[in-house]
Amino acid sequence: KFLNNRARWGGGAISLSGGDTKARIENNLFQQNRSGISGDPGYGAVLHNYMAEADMWNNTMTDNDGSNIIQCGGLANPSTGNKAVNGRCVLVNNLIAHNRSDAGNNGIAVEFSNLHSEAKFNTVVDNGGGFGCMFTAVEMIISNNILANHQNKSIDNACAAYTSGTNNLFWGNTSDPLKLDAFVIGDPKFVNPAGRDYHITAASAAKDAGVTDPAVTRDLDGSPRFSSNPPDIGAFEFINKLFLPFNQR
Repeated sequence: KFLNNRARWGGGAISLSGGDTKARIENNLFQQNRSGISGDPGYGAVLHNYMAEADMWNNTMTDNDGSNIIQCGGLANPSTGNKAVNGRCVLVNNLIAHNRSDAGNNGIAVEFSNLHSEAKFNTVVDNGGGFGCMFTAVEMIISNNILANHQNKSIDNACAAYTSGTNNLFWGNTSDPLKLDAFVIGDPKFVNPAGRDYHITAASAAKDAGVTDPAVTRDLDGSPRFSSNPPDIGAFEFINKLFLPFNQR
């Protein structure tokens, strides 16, 4: 668990730097971490990654405070068509919810710049914004994510030329300027969003609406991504629980 950590500028919980640095960040709770000071927000309340390789799988990030919650940046080479010199950021099966900035900035859930980045099967809900970019994003691949109830853009269109992806679900955002391919507009029908339960119900528009990714075989809970049907969009697969009657003798 990473709880109640502070950084004056970047990386409230974790800060990575350097082309030789590689980290897999998995199965953690990040809560009430903060980057920056009051009125002067920093970057990456949960993660500030500069030129390193970061893989974030199966994490829960709630109630963190910063101009963005995950900031991943690297260096690009204009002479090679702005291909990244180094740096990578891959986000899979994460819940990113209820994150803000008290300085009046976006409180963007994830912001990429100048590196290869992927976001797959994440549930991103009720933040200041969804996925953003700074400078030249180089390459952003965004697929199978739920983006719901954001005050600002769900996916920033400033880097549309560098962004691809498919089968993302949009609901209740102030602005959806970049939806990418095969997008879904529909209510995710969470179990109990007021109680922070973002599992989906049988009526969810996310159910069986994703596209199979061979690299992602389980969800945030460890439940299988069913191969017989299209997977569900977001961090959680719908699991139909069967309760048998109890007969006392």
